[in-house]
Amino acid sequence: MSCVNATLISFAGIYSLIVDSENVLENPVTGLPLFAPIFGAYLFSYCLFDLVLVLWYIDELGDVPIIIHHIMIAAWIANSGFVQANCGAGVFFMTNEISTVFLNLRWFFHKIVTSPNAKEDAISPTLVTANLLLFALSFFLTRVVGNVWMTYNALYQAFFQLSSDSLFVRPYGTQSFTFAEVETNVKVVTGVLVPLLCVLNLFWFLTIIEKAQQVISGKNKS
Repeated sequence: MSCVNATLISFAGIYSLIVDSENVLENPVTGLPLFAPIFGAYLFSYCLFDLVLVLWYIDELGDVPIIIHHIMIAAWIANSGFVQANCGAGVFFMTNEISTVFLNLRWFFHKIVTSPNAKEDAISPTLVTANLLLFALSFFLTRVVGNVWMTYNALYQAFFQLSSDSLFVRPYGTQSFTFAEVETNVKVVTGVLVPLLCVLNLFWFLTIIEKAQQVISGKNKS
């Protein structure tokens, strides 16, 4: 189920980048990409569902960074939905789930390789290594490089580009509002929560590099 979710969310992020790049890349704070409320609602509900599973099966699935990650993502989406700001950046962050697809494949490979009844070379070592390298590369490009770049854009717009009377124009019959009405909220979330997510992803990336080195050197099979 996680793999299906990651694929759908990745598609949603990429779709918004293609059809509505102005409201994603150029206006990460004020933009409202097409279908962003629908994408956000879906991701929020799945994030809560996944958080419950992680807490329920914490001995197998959970650790502190994963729990923190889920809570921060849920808080980010809930806040974006409440104040209707930072939606462009949020949609961009959906592309992060590309790496989750390869992470899930790695989990399946690991279960097969470490199974008591597994035959020797049940999964080709080349396939395992290739998947791990794709995971590391996609993680680096989206969650490290891409997120840091988007975080910079969001911070710059929230703190230096927008004035108090900057207008958030909202469709779907929702009343428009000015930046002054949500300024403190947006600056706190953009200035604290988003950078923390970048730091957490950097921590995970260093762990991924360590695991990749073990697989390539033959110290670990998956």
